[in-house]
Amino acid sequence: MLLHFLTYLVPILLATMGSLWLGARFGRPWTAQDEQKQNFEHVTSLVRMLFAFTLAFVVVLVWQKYQAGQKTATAEASALTEVNWAALQLPADQRDGLRQRVIVYTHKVITQEWPTMHDHEAMDTDTRNAWDDLRRYAEQLPTVDTRTTDFQHRVLTQLENAGTARRDRGDQTRSGLPSVFWTGLLLGAKRGYIYLGTVTAAALVIWLRT
Repeated sequence: MLLHFLTYLVPILLATMGSLWLGARFGRPWTAQDEQKQNFEHVTSLVRMLFAFTLAFVVVLVWQKYQAGQKTATAEASALTEVNWAALQLPADQRDGLRQRVIVYTHKVITQEWPTMHDHEAMDTDTRNAWDDLRRYAEQLPTVDTRTTDFQHRVLTQLENAGTARRDRGDQTRSGLPSVFWTGLLLGAKRGYIYLGTVTAAALVIWLRT
């Protein structure tokens, strides 16, 4: 809700500031010059406060996204680890087929999907196919006895957890800050302390994305 509100508020205030700046610079015949400058200073002060708030908001939100991404990746890795351990208790043919597919999927996540998420903010199709193959294989495992059925159920439960983490990872990849926030921070760089804050925020974003 706050993000949606600021998405509209920031450009409105920027447009207001621009209009008053033009009025103060070129003059308006129906308004005294002192009044023009006073109005401009008031809006400038408000915009400075907005920039400071936006900067803090951006830094906190980026940090929260980083922590959420780390938590999601850890949850997915933990679930796949549990799948691997559960597979060890299955018959040899089921164990080998399941573990091989877990290895293939994990390798594709690391070598293909994470770079695709970084460069294109999208999920990798080939990795998705490997995930579908893994899920399909696990769901079609034949029931041998009560013991193997329990471990098959454990495998499916952990795969469901991994799938939830994967969907969360995809949602986090497609979500981001509106460009108006970055535009507002750059335009606010006229003041030294805001310029320093903008550089700090940019450095933080670059560090988190690498």
